[in-house]
This record gives sequence, C-alpha cells and structure tokens, in this order.
Amino acid sequence: MDEISPTDAKTIRTILREKREESAFMGLIKKVEKKKESSRILVVGKFRVYEFKQGSKSDCKLEASGHVLDLQEIASPNSNEVRLVFSNYKISVNSSKSNEIINAVRLAFNTAFGGAPDEERYKMNIVPESRATVLPAVTDLALCGYANAYQAMCDLFGVVVREDIVWDLVNVFPASNVKEFNLREFEQPLSTGDIRCLLGALHYNKHFHSLIADNFIFPKESFDALGQLMRRNTHASEIILPTCSLNRDALKAVGEGLASNKKTAINKLILRDNQFEEKGASYLANAIKTMGSGLIALDLSRCQLPKAGIAAIGNALQQNIFMASTLTELIISHNKFEPEGSAALASFLAKPNGVRKLDISFSSPNLEVVLAAIVRGCQELQYLDVSGNKITIKEAGHLSKYLQASATLRELRIDNTEVRIEFLKDIMRAIAANFYLQDFTLSAAGNPVGQVGGNIIGNIIAEAKNITCLDVSENEFGDDGIAALTEGLCSNTSLSTLKLGRNWSKTATKQRLIALENIISLMSGECPLKSLSLDGNNLSNLKTDIITFLNALGTNDSLTFLDISGNQMANKGAMALAKAIQTNTTLTTLWWDDNLTTTQGFQSFKMGLERNHTLRDMPLPVLDIGATLRSEQPDKAKEVQNLLSTIQNLLANNTAPRKIIDSTKKTQNISVAQSRILSSGEREQIERLRFKIKSLGRQPNSEQQAVIADAENNDSTLSSLHFLAEEVQYAMADKLKESLRSVAASVQPVFSDQYRELISRLMGTVQQNYKSMDNNTVRRLGMSINLGGKDLELEQIEKVLVDTAADELASKASECFMSAVQLATDYIYEKLTDSLQGILDDMQNSRATATPSTSSTSSTSEIKRQQSSDRPTSVFVAPQPTPQPQPQPTPQPTPQPQITKESSSVLDKLPGARPVSIFGTGPLPTLKPTSKISNSDSKSSTSGYVSASASASTSNPTPTATTTEPSKPSLPPRKAPPAIPGGHPGAGSGGSSYVSAANASITTSAASTSEPSVPLPKATSGKVASSIAARMAAVGPLAMMPPGAAPKLNKVEDKKVETEYRPEPSKAAPKVPPPKKVVPKPSAPTKSSTPAAAAATTVVATQPIIEEVPIVESTITHHATRDRPMVQKKRRPPTRRPRGPMADEEN
Repeated sequence: MDEISPTDAKTIRTILREKREESAFMGLIKKVEKKKESSRILVVGKFRVYEFKQGSKSDCKLEASGHVLDLQEIASPNSNEVRLVFSNYKISVNSSKSNEIINAVRLAFNTAFGGAPDEERYKMNIVPESRATVLPAVTDLALCGYANAYQAMCDLFGVVVREDIVWDLVNVFPASNVKEFNLREFEQPLSTGDIRCLLGALHYNKHFHSLIADNFIFPKESFDALGQLMRRNTHASEIILPTCSLNRDALKAVGEGLASNKKTAINKLILRDNQFEEKGASYLANAIKTMGSGLIALDLSRCQLPKAGIAAIGNALQQNIFMASTLTELIISHNKFEPEGSAALASFLAKPNGVRKLDISFSSPNLEVVLAAIVRGCQELQYLDVSGNKITIKEAGHLSKYLQASATLRELRIDNTEVRIEFLKDIMRAIAANFYLQDFTLSAAGNPVGQVGGNIIGNIIAEAKNITCLDVSENEFGDDGIAALTEGLCSNTSLSTLKLGRNWSKTATKQRLIALENIISLMSGECPLKSLSLDGNNLSNLKTDIITFLNALGTNDSLTFLDISGNQMANKGAMALAKAIQTNTTLTTLWWDDNLTTTQGFQSFKMGLERNHTLRDMPLPVLDIGATLRSEQPDKAKEVQNLLSTIQNLLANNTAPRKIIDSTKKTQNISVAQSRILSSGEREQIERLRFKIKSLGRQPNSEQQAVIADAENNDSTLSSLHFLAEEVQYAMADKLKESLRSVAASVQPVFSDQYRELISRLMGTVQQNYKSMDNNTVRRLGMSINLGGKDLELEQIEKVLVDTAADELASKASECFMSAVQLATDYIYEKLTDSLQGILDDMQNSRATATPSTSSTSSTSEIKRQQSSDRPTSVFVAPQPTPQPQPQPTPQPTPQPQITKESSSVLDKLPGARPVSIFGTGPLPTLKPTSKISNSDSKSSTSGYVSASASASTSNPTPTATTTEPSKPSLPPRKAPPAIPGGHPGAGSGGSSYVSAANASITTSAASTSEPSVPLPKATSGKVASSIAARMAAVGPLAMMPPGAAPKLNKVEDKKVETEYRPEPSKAAPKVPPPKKVVPKPSAPTKSSTPAAAAATTVVATQPIIEEVPIVESTITHHATRDRPMVQKKRRPPTRRPRGPMADEEN
C-alpha cells in the first residue's frame, strides 16, 4: 500500500484536532527496528512527531510520539534514511521523503523555540548539510513565536490551552508591540499549570525584556518554574516581582537560577514587599556576587531583612567588581539595619561608586556611619531618602556637611525624622548656600516643628533661591505658622511646587485669613508656582474658608496642578470652584475628593466645566460620589451617574484638540477674556485710586486729567485689545486653512511616488523569491494592487490637515496671541497704577501744605512717597505765592528781644513768617511774653517761627499749588539777636545759633519731628563758628526756635547721605526734658517760664553719615498697589554716637 487510506487519514485528522495540532508532514514510511521493517504512518505536527500503526480491519492507532522540545538528535547519513532521537522515544525511518521529514521537524522546533541557544538545541548530523533548508529568522515571527511556545509548553505538560490567553498573544500583544510580560494582564486566576506554561515559554524568548508580576501570588509549586526561567533566559533584563509572597524557598530557586546562569542579562531586580527574611537574603546575595554584568537597580524594601541579611547584601555588592560602576539605584528601606548592617552597607558606599538614588528610609541605620560613607564615595548621588530615621545632633551635622560639599544632589527627603527645628534650619541653610545644588527638592513633611518652625522656615526659604520643590505638609504649623511661612515664601522667586496640606489649626483663627491672603499673593507675585497642595483631613481642614482662595484662583495664570482634597468645603466650596475654573486658563490637573460634595455641588461643577477648556486631568471624587449615592434616593442615582458621565466627557473634550475656529466658541472665548479683565486685582486697585483722588475734591491739571481719563476708559480699551487678538486669530485661521490646502497639494505627489515605489518593490520581491511565478503572474499581481488597493486622495489629505492640524496649530497660536495681550495688559495696569498713585500723593501733599494739619503723623502715601524718592526729601512749610526777600539783619550785640502777647499776635499775621511745630505742620500755641514755649503735658519747647523766604524743596519736582494770603500791614523790622563772633549775622550768644548747610532743604515728618531734639551748644571757637556760618550762607534769615533746640533729620530710603547735626548742649541752654508725643491744640496757649525762643530750623545736608535710623518690621497694613498685606516699617530709637562741633568737623 503506497498511500494512506481515507479512513486512516480521517482518523489521524480527528486525533490531531483533539490535540490542537496541524500536520506539516504526513506519509507512509518503513520503520526499521532490529533490522526489520514495518509500515507506519509518520505525522509531523506543530509540537510533536507522531507514529501511527495502519489498521487493516479497524482504524489506525497512535503508537508513540515525541515532543520537539525533547528532541535530542536528527541523523541522516543519506537521502533515504532518517533517525529521530527524543528523550523518551526514538525512531529510524526509511523513506524517499527524508528531506521533507527533516525540514518539517526543524521548522516545528524553530517556530516555538527558535531563540534557544546552540547548547540547548538538538544535534543535527545530515550528509550532506545542504539538504537542510534555511529556516525563517525567529525575530520575523510575532512575539518571536511566543504564542506557539505557550501552546507547545501546554502540550508538553499536559495543560489545557486557554483560548483567551492565545487570543491576547495573537491579537493584543503584537498590535501594541508589548515588550513587558505582565502576568496581571491575563484573566485571573491563573492555575499552577498556566503559570508553568507561561514561564516556560519565556525560556528562550527574545521579544520580552522584562517579567512583571505586581501583587501576584505565586503558588509554591511554581517556584521551580520561576527558578528555571532565571536559569535559562538570556534576554530579559528586568525582573519586577513586588508583593508576590516570595518566601525563602522562592528566593532559593531564584538565587540558584541566577547564580547558575552565566549569560543572564538581568540588570534590574525589584523584589520589594516580599518576606524572605535572612535565609532568602543569603540566597540572593550569592546570586549578586556572581552576576557578570552587575545590576543597575536593586529594590529590597519592606522585605523584613534583619541586620544579618542587610550585611549579606552589602558584602555581596562590595565583592562584585561590576556593582560600583553599574549600580545607580539602591533601595533598602523599611528593614532593620542596626550597626552590623550599617557597617556593611557603608563599606560599599565608601568606595567610589555610581549610585544616584539611595533610599534607606525607616530602617534604623547608623546615619553617622552611612552619611560619612556617602560623603566619601557617592560622588554622583542625586536622590537621598532618610525619612523615618531619627536624626540626632551628630547625624544632622554630617548631613549638613554633605549638603555643603555635594555638587550633584537634587532631592532630599527627611520626612518623619523628628528633626529639631534648629537642625532643620542648618540643613536648609546648607542647601541655600551651596551654589551647585540647583532645582532642588526638599521634603520635610511629618515633623512636628509647630509655629516656630513655620517662622524659621519662612525666613530661610525667602533666601533659598535654589529650592524649587518644597514639601512641608503635616508639620503642625497651625494658622500662625502658615501665615509666617507663606509671608517668607512671597519673597521667593524660584519655588514651583509647594505642599502645605494638613497644617491648619483645628479651629480657625484670625491668622488663617492672613495665611490665605499670603498664598494668594504668592500665586500672583514673582514666584513661578505651578503646583500647590492644600489638602486636608478630619483634623486639619479649611472648610468654607477656602472660598477666599478659590475666588482668587479664577484670575491666576500660573498654577497647573491643585490639590484641595479633604477640606470638607461642601457644596459652597464646589460652587466657588466651579466659578473659578470658568475664568482660569492654566489649571490642567485638579484633585478635590473628600469635600462632602453632593449632587448640587456636582451639578455646579459641571456647569463650570462646560465653560472651561484647559482642565484635562481630574480623578473622579470617588469618596464623595459613594457618599452621595448612599444618601440619595434610588431614583436619583441615575441623575448622579449622568452628571459624572457628563463631567468625564467634558474632560475628554478638553484633552482632544480644541475647535477654537468654531464660531460658536468665538463669543465664549471673548466673554472669558472680558471677565478676566473685570475680575482682576489690578483693576480693583485702579478703581480704588480713582475713588481716593475723586474724594479729595481737588482739580487736576491737564496732564493729570489725561491719566484719569485713561483710567476711566481702561476697561473698554483692554477689551478692545482682546477683541483685536481674537480678530487676528480668526483671520489667521482662514489663512492657515488656505496654506494647509496648498501643503496638501504638495503632499499628494510625495505619497503617490512612494506608493508606486512600494508596488514596484513588492513585485520585484515576489518575482525574486517565488520562482514558480512567471512574469505574467507578477504583472497581474501589480494590476490587482493598483485596482484594489486604497489610494490617498487630495480631499483626504486636506481633511486631515485642515480638521486636525489646523485646530492644533490654532490652539498653539491662541496661546501665543493671548500671552502678548496679557503682557500688554500687565504693562498698562502697572503704568496706570503708578501714575494714579503719583497724582494721589501730589494732591495729598498740596492739600497738606495749603491747609496745615494738626496730626502728628503723615499719611501712608506721604511716607512711601518720601521713602521712594531719588533725592533728599523735603516738605514745604507754608510756601507763599511770591515770597519777598527780607533784608539781612546786621549783627548787634543787643540782648534778645522779648516777645509780648501783642507782638506774637502780630507776627502770626506776617506774610513772611509762619509758625512750624516739631510735631507736624499744624499751627502753634500762642506765645506769651517773657515765657517759655512749652506743651501743656511735656512742658518742653515745641515751636518757632520759620521765615517764608527760606528756600524749601520737595521730593516732587512738579510745583505744588499754594494758597494766597491777603496782604498784611507792614511792621518795623525786628531786632536780631546777638551774633556769634565770626559767624552769620543774627546768631546770638544767648544759647541759640543758626544752623544750615549748602543746598539744604527744610523738612518735617511724623518720624522726625515727634522726637525730642538735642539743644545747640554755645559756640566758643571762632573756627567752628566760621565753619557753621559758611554752611549757612545760602539759607538766608532762619526761623526762631527755643533755646537748646536742635535740628532733627529724617531718613531717606535711597542711598544718598542723611544726617543730623546735634552739637553738645550749650552751657547757657537749660536742660529740657523730652516732650511726650501729644499734638498741641492750636487755640489753647501754653504756659512758659523761660526767655523767648531764638531762630532755628531743620535742615537736610548731604554730608557723611553721622547716624542712621534702623528699621524694624511690625504691624500689617494694606499695600498701595496690591490686595495683599505687607509689613509697615517702624523706627527704632537711634543709637547714640559722638556729636558736637569737633565730630562734625571730622566727618
């Protein structure tokens, strides 16, 4: 019988179908056994070689089979003989089709285990060797033949093939080109047989480079399969098996397999959260010693390693000569180091190594030893985590020294270390002082440093320009500490990420609002803050106080990430959040779960999200959703589901390219721009300044009127700028469409040329490799492709470019246009604010000079105006419209004249002199004849007469409007007091003298005139008197001051010189007690018992500094140009220095 009977063929096909096999060869052969031949049917399937015995009266029977993985040898001395040797079966065949049998067996092995190395393959003795055809490369197969290998392993172990796994391997994995083999991707649970087959198929696979089984439970029976995989695989480089319940038996199999595999490519070993204890660590250490290529990453965290296990791992790392240069990531956290383990690890770290990430958190190491080793050996360390380990004084010192010397560290985590605030201060200062530590991340959460810690961290972080990410959450700052911390942060210009969560006081305090205002100022200031976490919990949350922050979020243009979860802000907070996201254009990620939000809050948020186009990443608030579904009626559950579905769709729409060229969104975008203008803090500031100017009731000049008119029209002008940007944008969209259509016309020929080239090369390859196909067949193939293949038409190209690329380009262009408009808007706001503030200050100064006030303190704007001047400041003392020069009195040695009540009242009416008080610019008490000018409370000298002819300059170069007084009847000239020898006329010897300087300006302020003055000395030296007189020459007649009074100078905040001239008291001048800061009433006369006051005045001279008034920070006031609190500066009592004529001459 030369052919297989139909009955036998049918029986064989049925058997193969049951075994999920397909025949690659089936034919009659002569089996040679003990030199006897018998007829058999030989079938070569995908995984086995089958031998069937022919049946004469019944069906054929399967006598034996051999699996291709058990194949040991293929021998063929000639073209008619073949011998196949398996581990449990062998067969010798005489057949004229021996070449077909040989190549079919070889192909079956290659399709399943083509990646096997030569030493793992069968032996092949074929004469001649040319009889063996060339097989396709294993890399040309999908997943390198893994699906066939899995089925082959199932056939070998007798495990039922799972169709769902095969379908995934054939369809899902190749389509996505999956390189990571993850056991969690298959439908669970997986039986022990499934695991053995899946791992066995990976033995020789060259496609997958990693084995992942996160949170996967390996049965004990599968430990051996895991070990065999480590023993045979030479391609996988990553073994990631966290939380897999691997005990010491599993580590024994893994360790022994890795130690025996000399060609292993594994360089990343992640075994965290497996409790293999000391014995398992020793098995793993033996493997680490022998790994020929070293490791890049090793993670053994939470493995309950005792000190002996840590010591074994540390010694193994030290003994492997490759580890020092290859290991970059070492994580051994949540174990027990103790001194023995710390010493072993330090011995590895102390030598030069390439470790860049080191995590020894919650391991109780001896940080003094480990940190000292890090300083010596870890020259490339970028990440260091010592969280959960108590930091002592010595350890903090070592850490500070390392931070001062490191040039590579980028992140330090010291969470939950119970670090004392003084140590934390040293650590932060070391970071701030190291120039090489840039873009630094510091995490110091969970350290209960309290309010004091907030104050100290705030002071240091203001100077730490290299810290860009700061985590100080859960540090028990309280509202006061957060207020102090955020106040310091407002001065930082580098911070981009800030985590402040779970730090608020249990009950709200007065400082909470200040802290929130500081956070708002931080977001709107120069700090480039992009990520902010204000999350809370049951013990620390903001509740509805967070609404203040959410209101400011609407106009913020820097934050991209915000976490406000756990604050229990309820539906009110959800409504405020919904309003904020309608106008915010930068926020892309939002976390806001656990806020007691119900259906009403979700409804409000959905309405706000409908008008937002930037929010893309928002985890659903599952805690609030679950609570809402439990509390709502069953018929309302569907409404909640619809709300959530709508929210998800809106987020998905924001992720896709926006159709901003749609006309329906044009109006929407414009309304958003307008609302952003009308809700900005700068606009509110301009409105406040306009109101203040209007409330003064003064007529502005033409230049000021132009500024006020611009401020009134600012809203419409800025809206027109945004309209202009929108107009240009939509015009650009039309031009962009036209340009892309022309691009499409140029793209189509490129596609057509490449398509024709592809067809030509396809036909050439087919003709070259398929010798059975003639030229006509190949030509018909080309015609079939041309007629049946798809063509990329011009309309399709235009649709892709116009509908997709144009939208994305228009979106990017919109960001550019709006950034330009925003810069212009900010510039206009700044200029208008400065101009309006200047107008307000000028009007207030003019009003103060026209109508002297009795107040002893200047307004805030006046103080700021004086402090910000570029020249020495001064104040007009009742300037007259046309001051007439007074004749210089001739020096006469006559006694000082007495001032009577009548002469005092007449002097008050003189146009050339006005009274001035050291307490301010208000009127003076009426002088009595032959009495001392005194305050009713302090009984000290308070006033004198200042001549209007004395030159007085102000900080404002623009002339201030003055009031015109009616003309007074002229009086005889007053007699001047006796002159100082060699001095200026009018300088008497009765204890008073004239004090002046070149280019002096008369000044008076609340800070300078409210303090007691030092009496002038009696001039006894002609040289000194001449020096004084020389500096007085440019002033002219000076006002009178009581005997012993001295000029007092005000501090100017620029860097020009300011001083006070306070000579020693004259012998003739009586000691005067310092006055109290009480404003005298202008109408009530004061009693006096001393001689009348002599002339004196307060001047500012540009001479070397004798005294500077120090500045301290105290109470909170309102900033002039921003809606945030700032610190007002107070004056501290000045320090005493040597004074007098001699000291003045030396300077």
